[in-house]
Amino acid sequence: MACGRPNTKTSFNKPNAFIIGGRLALPGEVPWQVRLSIRTNRFLTSSTSFCGGFIWNENTIVTAAHCVQDCSSLLPNLPFLSSKSIEVCMGDLKRSDNSDGQICEETKTFKSHPYYSCSTHKNDIAIIRVPKMQIPKFTSNGYGSINSLCHPSQSQYSGSVIASGWGKYSRTSSETSDDLRIANMVLKPTLECQKAYGFLQMGSSQLCVQGVSGETSCGGDSGGPLFKYVNGRAEALGITSYGTVGCPENGLVVFTSVPAFREWLNQNAY
Repeated sequence: MACGRPNTKTSFNKPNAFIIGGRLALPGEVPWQVRLSIRTNRFLTSSTSFCGGFIWNENTIVTAAHCVQDCSSLLPNLPFLSSKSIEVCMGDLKRSDNSDGQICEETKTFKSHPYYSCSTHKNDIAIIRVPKMQIPKFTSNGYGSINSLCHPSQSQYSGSVIASGWGKYSRTSSETSDDLRIANMVLKPTLECQKAYGFLQMGSSQLCVQGVSGETSCGGDSGGPLFKYVNGRAEALGITSYGTVGCPENGLVVFTSVPAFREWLNQNAY
């Protein structure tokens, strides 16, 4: 089983120089990361939003439900009123470089958790179908490498974890990163996030996570992975859900817990 193996000799156990803060990911370092471009057509208008996700198996991408479900419109999501298509890019490192080995596929097949709540962000998990992804696919220079994250081997984790994405990399700019970045984070007691987000009730299916040395997830990282190395393999722990406006230093970020939805994923994955 090759899941959770990066295509690089770099060790995640070494502290990073500084996603906000974080450092640039090396080629092949996060081969399970995918970039999503979600296009929604509604009547005569269209819009595109961007999210992250990760490879669960050769046919399934995992992301956040809020990335693919329309919570902003008062109109019902009926086929004759709107349509949605998703471009999934795998093996990508730099968004503006189409020659770095990335593979992009178009799909209209996805499924959100049936009890996802737009108001509370409970059950913020969705799956996207991309059939017959070649995993693992490792290249000689790391560029374009593709692999899946290992499924969680535990129901609960503690300590240091890693997040990745193309989200905002500066607290003073609204621009998202052109480069894939990774950030060191640490799991915190759920009570800490409950205190920070008192208006939203935290549940056992959510994780409370804090950045290390000013690093944190931010806008544009939604749907991306939170993972942890266990016995040399990266396991899927969480899905970026929501955080504090402005992404303050040492701010707390809420992730959907992958272990909590292991059964749902096993039953619904493509």
